[in-house]
Amino acid sequence: MSDTTWTLNLDADDATAYAALARDAIWNGYGIADLEPPYREYTRVAVAQRGEDAASLVVVRHPAFTSLIPAGEPDGLGAILAAADLPVRGVMLAQQPLVPVMAQWYFFAGTAHAMLRMSVTAEQFQPYAGMVQPARLTQADAAALRALYWVFGGIQFAAEQLAGGPWYAVREDGVMLAAGGTHAVTTRYGIGAVGNIFTRPDARGRGYASAVTSAVTRDLLAMGAHTVILNVAADNTPARHIYARLGYQDYCPFQEGPATRRGAGT
Repeated sequence: MSDTTWTLNLDADDATAYAALARDAIWNGYGIADLEPPYREYTRVAVAQRGEDAASLVVVRHPAFTSLIPAGEPDGLGAILAAADLPVRGVMLAQQPLVPVMAQWYFFAGTAHAMLRMSVTAEQFQPYAGMVQPARLTQADAAALRALYWVFGGIQFAAEQLAGGPWYAVREDGVMLAAGGTHAVTTRYGIGAVGNIFTRPDARGRGYASAVTSAVTRDLLAMGAHTVILNVAADNTPARHIYARLGYQDYCPFQEGPATRRGAGT
């Protein structure tokens, strides 16, 4: 008779966590990066194992956000959810087969967004070859970045992110028109994540997003990331085309949205 019991480790050390997350390193790229400072102190990785099968749940309780990212076998995830210390609220990122399992424990407030994970390697990367030359940003550019993201209506950004990896922007006459940077990077595990790519509506169609994304991707690969990932709304066709021209490949669809633990009240 086969063993149906899951062995749980609700606060895995780096080696155990990485072994589980590396089974699908592109999907778990953010969780892998969170095994490094500055996010490691806020991150707990629960792992369920049964023979060759495994599941994981990455929970990040950062002062600015809380996130839950499940992966692996649905039954194993269910075992984790039944035993783990779960946050009351957070943002869930889950591939579709695991959404019903998460829904047993969480109520998804509002509308979950259909998203797409994309990835690129050094061999796949096709650098931007246009005339736009974005500039590398520093901590001194934090206020200008906030002003740019305010136009979009609430892209989350913290000044300390500028110290976590490369960020670039395009300016004209001193005005920041487009920018983007690094969500997470770990040279130890070879993963980088691009994020916060945004161009002002009145400056789109000029190649700015392509130039910025290319510059950030180039630097992350040069730093030692063997895979660079990003998230994009599934219905954002223009952005997907930009990333595809740079060599990014579709990896998997997923759902992203706010979640509240069932029975937790308001």
